[in-house]
Amino acid sequence: MNLHFFMDPFGHYSCHFAERLRQIDSTNNLIVNINEAKINDPRIIYFKNYNHELKNWIDEQKNIKRVYFHYHNPIFQEINKKFKKKNPAIISTWVFWGGDFYSLPEFNSAKYLKFSAQFSAGSYLQRSNKLRQIAVNIYYRSKGSVPYNHKKFIASFQNIDYLATTFENDFDNVIRYSGSKMKFVKFSYASLNQILINSDDLNHHELGNKIMVGHSADPGLNHFEILSQLKDLKCPNDILLPLNYGNQQYKKALLDAVNHYSLSLEILDQYLPIEEYNKKMLEVGFAIFNVNRQQAFGNIVTLVWMGAKVFLHEESSIYVEFKKLGIAVFSVNEIQRIEIFTPLSIPEKEKNKQILESYLSSDVVNEMTRDLLQLHTVNR
Repeated sequence: MNLHFFMDPFGHYSCHFAERLRQIDSTNNLIVNINEAKINDPRIIYFKNYNHELKNWIDEQKNIKRVYFHYHNPIFQEINKKFKKKNPAIISTWVFWGGDFYSLPEFNSAKYLKFSAQFSAGSYLQRSNKLRQIAVNIYYRSKGSVPYNHKKFIASFQNIDYLATTFENDFDNVIRYSGSKMKFVKFSYASLNQILINSDDLNHHELGNKIMVGHSADPGLNHFEILSQLKDLKCPNDILLPLNYGNQQYKKALLDAVNHYSLSLEILDQYLPIEEYNKKMLEVGFAIFNVNRQQAFGNIVTLVWMGAKVFLHEESSIYVEFKKLGIAVFSVNEIQRIEIFTPLSIPEKEKNKQILESYLSSDVVNEMTRDLLQLHTVNR
């Protein structure tokens, strides 16, 4: 039996995964979401937090051969430790989301440029006061959680057998940083047809000329520097700023900072259903994601599919992977002259589509999932 743990407050990824397992193997997998999710699925077992009810349920589970942690965190660190202690032969897998690694404090200085740095989450400093550590531990556990201990969290990577991620560059970064002996397994939650909701509506449309900057009010997207650059280039295009979720304090500060810029800004600050959001992106001919980690994958895939010219940070795993595949994407560093905002050629658009179709087809993603569910013991 395989056991999957999520902490997915929206329920989007866990429900997607449950549906794919229904098609592939519905009898040998249990899914647990340690959240009161907004979207529920009857095939998923829900717990409010890491409480006695969940701990007792875990103790009752028998014949678990593989355990999967969809996003690594201190709670899953502790659960994995319990499973490994009970059965050292159990196979544990970290299904990588990105924020579970790139949000570590040592990456903050590289992630946030000057304007955004003031809104970074800050570092987790280890306190030397033992009494304080005990008090913090008691408080977190009383709330059904586990306190973050940086040293122990990084050490926990050594107890994980596989890292499942779409981009091998992310795997390389984790191994280079931690020295873990984890093995790589390629995996994606969503196939192209799942990302492109109502894909027929996205075909045979002429794209607009708007420039989309980022996809949320996440400070890591470093909007300010891009908008300042577009202002200096005297950009004539309308600029779409999706800021409908994320850090609201950052959003306000950003809009105040660029309010006097001679740019035509359209602020998207209300939630849109995915069908409406995708139609909105048909107005976009160019998109810029100034973030140095894998983020906004669904947005980027949709924009590339529709034929938009997409600019990414050169350190982003999506940029590295897409360039290897031969997809026509561009570096943020190439934005030096306004003439860079010329549309892709028809052959470039068609080639991008063909590569995405083969890279993320339903058959390919189903095969990735089958491989994920049948991992073997790692020889260490």
